[in-house]
Amino acid sequence: MTVSLFEFFSSGQLGTIAVGTEQSSVRSAFGEPRATGGTSRKRRTPAIWQYGDVEIGFSFDDSPVVEYISLNRSHDDPNNVLQLDADVAFNACEIAFEMPLDDFLHALDGGKIDYHREEQFGEPVVVTSGGVTAFCSKDAKTSQLMVTKWIVPG
Repeated sequence: MTVSLFEFFSSGQLGTIAVGTEQSSVRSAFGEPRATGGTSRKRRTPAIWQYGDVEIGFSFDDSPVVEYISLNRSHDDPNNVLQLDADVAFNACEIAFEMPLDDFLHALDGGKIDYHREEQFGEPVVVTSGGVTAFCSKDAKTSQLMVTKWIVPG
């Protein structure tokens, strides 16, 4: 399966996975996670699954469903390319991690993806028509706003 980042930004879906998808469907699509987390003494079943740069958070129900999908670079790739630990690949496009905000907005415009800008917790963010929130931070060396994380909150 190939996952389209433009589809992700326009619909909030990562391939066949979206907020509300059952955990068993995530396992069918992506396989077993590389890493898990979100357990406690009370909750033994992992609520967070990690697939490379993709983190999927699940509800604490008896039948867990996706509560959020987060794309956040978890490796050092000089080309800022997304990685997904599964038999799934991201398509090549103009969007990459840690790209300047203006370039990110230009790529969204080129993909005809609607968005608006706002502030959350005093920081600039971009929210796409698909409900994806792109978080920004200032680069320490250049003081340029860089897009550093994307999340579809539930």
